[in-house]
Amino acid sequence: MVALTTGLAIGSALVSAYGQYKSAKQQGQALEEQAKINFMKANEVLARNDINNELLQESALVTAGTQRAQFAGAGISGSSASSQELIRDTFEKTAEQIEFNTRAAEWEARMVRLGAESQIESAGQIEKAGIISAVGTAGFGIARAVDNAPKEK
Repeated sequence: MVALTTGLAIGSALVSAYGQYKSAKQQGQALEEQAKINFMKANEVLARNDINNELLQESALVTAGTQRAQFAGAGISGSSASSQELIRDTFEKTAEQIEFNTRAAEWEARMVRLGAESQIESAGQIEKAGIISAVGTAGFGIARAVDNAPKEK
């Protein structure tokens, strides 16, 4: 009977330790999956920025064409200094906006990547802590079961 009670207590400690290990492993894997998603989000931010910048460039071309047409309709030469300056300003403002957008997108992507890297690091730490906790639980449970076992006389 003593052996059965002790064996059940040890078995219970081992099951508890295994549960802690599996839980920590699942938490770590969930964080790693979230990190993968965040890396994809960072790439998406940069790709979306490229698309937006292309649209800005196209818009600038359309605006410049409209300006040229308005000058021509008003009888103003497209090669006049004022018309050339206005068109040049349009392209300069577009270039400035593209540079600003690109910096903002690169910063956002960098922050998302840093978060993802932190999640991967945390996942590893959670898994290690789970293993340590499981070993401690098993060891403590086994020691307690052996210490609490009725001593045969």
